[in-house]
Amino acid sequence: MRRFFFLALVVLTLPFTAFATTLRISWDPVKEDNLLGYRVHWGFSSKQYTFHAEAGNNPYYEISDVRNGLRYYCAITAVDHWGNESLFSVEASAVIGDTSGHILLPQQWDLLCGYPNPFRSGEVSTIELAAPETAPFTLSVYNTLGQKVRTLYDGPGAAGRHVFLWDGRDDRQNLLPSSVYFYRFQTGWKYLTRTVSLIR
Repeated sequence: MRRFFFLALVVLTLPFTAFATTLRISWDPVKEDNLLGYRVHWGFSSKQYTFHAEAGNNPYYEISDVRNGLRYYCAITAVDHWGNESLFSVEASAVIGDTSGHILLPQQWDLLCGYPNPFRSGEVSTIELAAPETAPFTLSVYNTLGQKVRTLYDGPGAAGRHVFLWDGRDDRQNLLPSSVYFYRFQTGWKYLTRTVSLIR
């Protein structure tokens, strides 16, 4: 399984009785031919997941009997047919009993610079996209000659925060040389560009 994927989490708390609440988590599906299913991770501290459950191929999962007043932190991984598990998606959280219904959406389009920057061979560069609305978009990597060397995503997108990982390879999985590269985001007529340095 490739080491990057596109996920947008939405957390929704649903009261189903007077005394119990369900935490519903949904995400955008991964486009992988060898996808076995999704694994949902959650806990009560950021990046520390005490529980996990298999969601099958469904792009959603409901955690039942969650407790009011607690903040739940959730993330998703994708698992292939050989048991390989992807990196965690962007983390989402919600306070149970919060009547806002879902996590706050970004107010504007934003592309956060890759981290770490520079990054070295064997590492991956993490790129975060803030999407204030649902819209198709592309995210690509260009070299200093203006040539596209990698397409990270090209397709529909949901409102929310999305994370992409780039491993310093081109579309043919060839290692690229040390240089400055450009992340280019486009939706409609809107463009955003950020730079990242790759060191071999």
